[in-house]
Amino acid sequence: MRVVVAGATGVIGRFLVPALSAAGHEVTGLSRAEGVDLLDRDAVIGVFAEAEPGAVVHMATAIPARINPKAMAHDMELTNRLRTDGTRHPVEAAQAAGVKKIIVQGLAYAYQPGEGLADEDAPRAAGEPAATSLRQRRRTRPPSGSAAARYAASARRLLAAPPV
Repeated sequence: MRVVVAGATGVIGRFLVPALSAAGHEVTGLSRAEGVDLLDRDAVIGVFAEAEPGAVVHMATAIPARINPKAMAHDMELTNRLRTDGTRHPVEAAQAAGVKKIIVQGLAYAYQPGEGLADEDAPRAAGEPAATSLRQRRRTRPPSGSAAARYAASARRLLAAPPV
């Protein structure tokens, strides 16, 4: 299946892209590092039109390595725009391209793994860090049982499932 991964060079994307490729998927990565700005609607639509994906995995963020609590709004400004327009543009492009599967990153690391989807009442994961450390970002593989490993595994399972 052709899959577009937004945030392909990020904390999770750098593990997910090779895993999807190894599973036989044809992956098109989107990231600022690859010259694609998710806030540029026309650019995103152009990439989707060319890639003709069957699925989209969106996990792009711009969370800084260090956040100043006194400047939280400023530090999170780009991430907040990616969560609005930067999500809207890929979803619109996916719908225009007839994509049947769209997976969007959430705060999955905050919950214990379980069957089905988590909601606000699901039990929280014990021992999970509040944010991914810079050291973890530099690893070549996500640690077994880590949030990145669980998210990548969940995305692979969802891509293998039939469309709803």
